[in-house]
Amino acid sequence: MKALITLTFAMTMLLLQPFATAKSQSKEIQSLLNAAAAGDNKKVASLLKNKSNLNAKDAGGNTALMLAISNDHKDTAKLILEKNPDVNIKNQEGETALFAALVSDKADIAKTLIEQGASLEDVGGEGESALFMAATTNQTDIMEIVLKKAPQLLNKSDDHGTTPLMEAAKFGGEKTVKILLDAGADKSLKNEDGRTALDIATKARNTSALKYLR
Repeated sequence: MKALITLTFAMTMLLLQPFATAKSQSKEIQSLLNAAAAGDNKKVASLLKNKSNLNAKDAGGNTALMLAISNDHKDTAKLILEKNPDVNIKNQEGETALFAALVSDKADIAKTLIEQGASLEDVGGEGESALFMAATTNQTDIMEIVLKKAPQLLNKSDDHGTTPLMEAAKFGGEKTVKILLDAGADKSLKNEDGRTALDIATKARNTSALKYLR
């Protein structure tokens, strides 16, 4: 898990501007990406009349949808989603549009992405699932949706052995932790550092989590 993911993503992705596209790509595509990043709905709508632009990416692999979400332009993101883009494209960091929505606390966009078939298994560049990211950001409504659709993600860890419960132990409120435990999350699992959820909650002094983990 990337260190301080919520803080670093909020500081960087919300200011994300599109990388220059490859020379072979048209000025029209670059205009679309710029418009999505700026929240220029009128221009985005006009440029999306050419459906071949819908899933175009900048040099960093970011689509217009990702740029709209990351720059906090929810109306622009909704406009793009109405055109049924590929919601499972990953950028060069291995992150999907759902990752961007979850890490920036846009539950309504996340719900739409899930409804349109966004993968829940692997949304981040370090093996984070949608449940993992929802637990990290205390989005309990999304957690419940994901658990109904993909209960197998309950104890799925990221590339560092960190489970959703461990993330909740560090960052979560009471409801976040309780949802996972009520679903049967395994408290005995350890991350790559040999720490359990209880160990993590203790170190973080997260009294909300400790209430349920002890």
